[in-house]
Amino acid sequence: MTTPPATASTRLSAALRIAALFTLIGLLNFSYRYLDDLTRGIPGTFPSRFIEEFTGAFGAALLFPLLLRVIRRWPLTGAGWQRHLPIHLVVLLLSSVALTTWMWGSRIAIYWILGLGHYDYGIMSIRYPMELPNHVLGYALMVGLVTMLDQYRASRDREVRTARLESELAQAQLHNLRLQLNPHFLFNALNTIASVMYDDPGRADRMLTGLSELLRLTLNATPGQESTLRHELELLDRYLDIQRARFDTRLAIATCVEPDALSAMVPQLLLQPIVENAVRHGVDAEGRARIDIAATRRNGDLVLSVRDRGPGLGITTDEALRKGVGLSNSISRLERLYGKSQSLTLIPAGDGGLEVRITLPYRPAAE
Repeated sequence: MTTPPATASTRLSAALRIAALFTLIGLLNFSYRYLDDLTRGIPGTFPSRFIEEFTGAFGAALLFPLLLRVIRRWPLTGAGWQRHLPIHLVVLLLSSVALTTWMWGSRIAIYWILGLGHYDYGIMSIRYPMELPNHVLGYALMVGLVTMLDQYRASRDREVRTARLESELAQAQLHNLRLQLNPHFLFNALNTIASVMYDDPGRADRMLTGLSELLRLTLNATPGQESTLRHELELLDRYLDIQRARFDTRLAIATCVEPDALSAMVPQLLLQPIVENAVRHGVDAEGRARIDIAATRRNGDLVLSVRDRGPGLGITTDEALRKGVGLSNSISRLERLYGKSQSLTLIPAGDGGLEVRITLPYRPAAE
């Protein structure tokens, strides 16, 4: 799923939280340093300690958003952490130099503005390496806390997403059942059965059998979000049995599925509504419909294709995706299951018709 862009209010809220955090850090450091002076009997250090600790804290606050982006852009977890480590070392050194320079310059300026005289920060060539160990500890602590927090949030998001998907699966099954067996389809199927019941009992019997088998497979779907492509094609074939009996010779189905693809895991009830759209909207001027169904493996992905030979869209692909209930539901489920590792595209065919192409990660049932 795509993260929505930050609004002005969210950016302001984040800035206020960062300011509050580093204000608290500055206050704690100031309290420690000033009380330490009092325990040693050193009076009159309140202004200097206050300026020193808060310029350091607010300097770190200014660097914090940049360092946060670096930590998340090049994480020190996973397989690529060795490649990211040099980047962090360079950023650490540059940020240490920048923060030390900021503390030197800001303290001199504040002392001058407040009439406190000259601020002596010592010999800078020694001050830079002196401050570096503190900045190493602070940066390491920041990396650890940000990484832990991000992993915790990712874990919580996965749990919430899984619970939502399980809930949506039950709704999706019922919705897709209504989509598959909508009143228009049921009316056509039952009307065809009634019209041929006496003239062609065998054909009527095949349609009734196909209808009951489609209901059984749909309602008895295995728990979970996915099933094998083999099972999905079996359910699809029961649906097409009814359509074949209805259209007779006017419906032609061509299926080309690689053997390895049959064991691939796919979202349950994915292909049927797409094929139904192809049957309904892919009829040519002579009332015939030809549907090509394909499944192949390609560079670690499973590519599913449903193509009709009808008149084409007649509208833009964006409008078709918005208006098509089956397509929009399929896109939503694919995004929730596979994130950015999937795609559903509408491809107008050069010789007429439309192809719906779905790409998702190839994962055999054994995994």
